[in-house]
Amino acid sequence: MLAPSANMYHAKQDQARKDEEGKLCTFLKYSFSEEAKMTLRSTPAYLVADIDNDSFAMYTIARDSHAFATRFAVAQRA
Repeated sequence: MLAPSANMYHAKQDQARKDEEGKLCTFLKYSFSEEAKMTLRSTPAYLVADIDNDSFAMYTIARDSHAFATRFAVAQRA
């Protein structure tokens, strides 16, 4: 079992990590265009990542969604 000071240190570091993760998620959400936000709101995996404050999952889902939409738009124009 960890010493009380080690537990407190870990809890403090974990809270700091969660705070930074939340800031990054907020930055990501504000950086999306309105069209991207509309598309992402209809994606269940994105909604779960948003609730969990999982910035990597949010970024990955947004990137994949944008790549799909871009390829579709290019194919549609051709």
